[in-house]
Amino acid sequence: APALAQLALKFGCPVVPAKVVRTGGTHFRMTLYPPLAMPASGDQQADVAALMGQVNELIEGWVRENPEQWMWVHRRWPD
Repeated sequence: APALAQLALKFGCPVVPAKVVRTGGTHFRMTLYPPLAMPASGDQQADVAALMGQVNELIEGWVRENPEQWMWVHRRWPD
């Protein structure tokens, strides 16, 4: 769903990625990343698509790093 990108672009809010990984039991490691580059082509649909592309690339990388940490209840990447 593109709501994250739509709201960030509409209100000029940075998108700051954060990842939480369970390290064992009730312990977790949280990693904050630099804000994503905000597209500003003037084409709203293209900018939303570009920003969501960045978000999806990050999430895909995180899932590949630690697939056991993830459980999806919806089809994020449909066939």
